[in-house]
Amino acid sequence: MTTTLSNPTQAAAPVFIVGPPRCGTTLVAEILGSHADLFFPSETHFYEEIRSRAKGEEIAPGSAEGEQALNRTLGLFRKYQYEKDWQRVEAAGFRESLEARWQECGGGLPGLFQSFMALQAEGEGKPRWGDNTPRDVFHLERILADFPEARVLLCTRDPRDFLLSYQNKWKRTWDVNQSRIRSLYHPLTTTLLWKASMRQMGILDRLYPQENWMLVRYEDIVTDPEGTVRQICKTVGIDFRDDLLDVESNNSSFEGEGSRGIFSVSVNRWKEALPRAESWFPEKFAGNEMSRLNYEPGNPAKVGKPGFGRRLAFFIQFPFSLLAALRANRPKTGPILPYLFRRMAPILRRP
Repeated sequence: MTTTLSNPTQAAAPVFIVGPPRCGTTLVAEILGSHADLFFPSETHFYEEIRSRAKGEEIAPGSAEGEQALNRTLGLFRKYQYEKDWQRVEAAGFRESLEARWQECGGGLPGLFQSFMALQAEGEGKPRWGDNTPRDVFHLERILADFPEARVLLCTRDPRDFLLSYQNKWKRTWDVNQSRIRSLYHPLTTTLLWKASMRQMGILDRLYPQENWMLVRYEDIVTDPEGTVRQICKTVGIDFRDDLLDVESNNSSFEGEGSRGIFSVSVNRWKEALPRAESWFPEKFAGNEMSRLNYEPGNPAKVGKPGFGRRLAFFIQFPFSLLAALRANRPKTGPILPYLFRRMAPILRRP
């Protein structure tokens, strides 16, 4: 039997922010985390690191498997180098409180995660918690089974601006991670990541009440902050306040660092900064998803196709680039085959 946690009211429902990276997930979490009722730590990666790798569903507190799951959960923030968060969960007494809370929940990994997040939220004086882990877009079915009343915000962005931002992501990371991050980019690989993430909308359409989730386009939130955040608040079940818009500008983006507010200067930057040989890939391989989300391709009569030789070079590089990315990201991905399957399955199934 699978342990499932059902939150009976919207006021108690957790909030999951998912989607491709570099598509506004951090910005949305910053906005919602500034609300008095919602707590958002850094990315937890619980579903990727622990929930998806468990050998069994029923894991009891105090058992050997339970101790291992507890230790790994407490080590998530340290593994991903979120210092403020690991200091919070490694503070004196937190482990003991977590064990007791988990026991009260009746065990199981959903109970462990609920206890882990709720205990942190209470420590910050907030009644509700949320999780901002973009790659959880590939764990939506399990999340919705564990938390049937959860609210889900699926973030997206024009895939060409996504490619451009992902291409430059290494510039915003620590020196020790820069070579790893640089190896993750290839226009086809990155396009398929965006496409697979957007295909996950089918799960929400099929399994979840429309009022419980929202597609959040980056372009909407930066060009109409108040209107979009009001709709987000309605979906989540919190009151809108003007000061929710007073966040550090664009957060993990490059623009406006250190200033306050939400700016739209990165919208459509791909038109000037992304080579045609790269912007062609999402238009070719994710055109259906782009159309559904109202992202129009560039005018072919004006920009045309990239040269055959350039496209051929990218296709030849693709398998080697993919292998290099998997090798570089191995410590973060766990077993490679399940990791690849989770990301490729949305593309292989019918839309």
